[in-house]
Amino acid sequence: MNGLRIPEEDPFLFEQAAEIGRRLIRQGESLVVAESVTGGWIGRVLTAIPGSSQWFYGAIVSYQADAKQRWLGVPAEAMASGGAVSEAVARWMLRGA
Repeated sequence: MNGLRIPEEDPFLFEQAAEIGRRLIRQGESLVVAESVTGGWIGRVLTAIPGSSQWFYGAIVSYQADAKQRWLGVPAEAMASGGAVSEAVARWMLRGA
């Protein structure tokens, strides 16, 4: 995972995800995520929360640069200037999701 280490069964992490879900339900909102180097891990954590289908809409895993451009509308220039894993690209991914 490009050196990214993620604790698979961290109780604090899952409790935080559950709290996000409770807040979304209270606010009548839902969540979609756009992932890259996490490779779907965020979606896995969120779907492990019982009842998450009430607030978690889904995830887009755009690992390759081409997927970021096609699926999320990230301009090639944004990736060329800061790299595919940069704050600018993450902001474009947010808009596209």
